[in-house]
Amino acid sequence: MSPPEGEDRISFPFFYAPRLDASIPEVKLPEELQVEARGVTQDPSNILHPIFGENSLKSRVRAHPNVVEAHHPHLMS
Repeated sequence: MSPPEGEDRISFPFFYAPRLDASIPEVKLPEELQVEARGVTQDPSNILHPIFGENSLKSRVRAHPNVVEAHHPHLMS
């Protein structure tokens, strides 16, 4: 959660890299935290896949469409 305005934010990186075929279950947030959760959208073209590798590939394709189009055009559908 973000601190109140005017207070310093303390953060640390956490890297989670499971096997590409690992299934990651969706974590349901309690109702009171859903208002605080930012960054998650309901964009139907940006679904979260339960298989880590599929979601990772989707993110790379969305982030670097020119590279994917040049080297892996079959993934652009």
